[in-house]
Amino acid sequence: MLLTLFVVSVLVFTMSRIQGDPRTMFMNRGVTQEMWDAWGKEMGLDKPLPIQYLVWASKAARGDLGDSLWERRAVTTSIFEKLPATVQLGFTTFLFSVVIGIPLGVLSAVHRGTVVDLIGRFIAVTGQAL
Repeated sequence: MLLTLFVVSVLVFTMSRIQGDPRTMFMNRGVTQEMWDAWGKEMGLDKPLPIQYLVWASKAARGDLGDSLWERRAVTTSIFEKLPATVQLGFTTFLFSVVIGIPLGVLSAVHRGTVVDLIGRFIAVTGQAL
């Protein structure tokens, strides 16, 4: 499991850096070299990628996900702000799947090998695909 977490974290970090320097998305054309360098140093972009990963991973392990470049605030603040809606959506989806899935499974088991079973399996597979 630790190996999986490590591989996923490396992939996420690499994918976030694959587009190049994040400063290019947010800095205007009229930026001086001093401003460019200062923001790069502040973000840790002046260090090699492996060092950037280690700094990012150690902070993430402590719950510090850094600041959002887009929203200019802590990532954890954004996550906790959207958490209630996410939990509500997840609970509603779970409730819906239980209310539909259990009766459908029982019906398919009782009528095994019939058209009812075929329709039940089709609905189950379609639901999983969604």
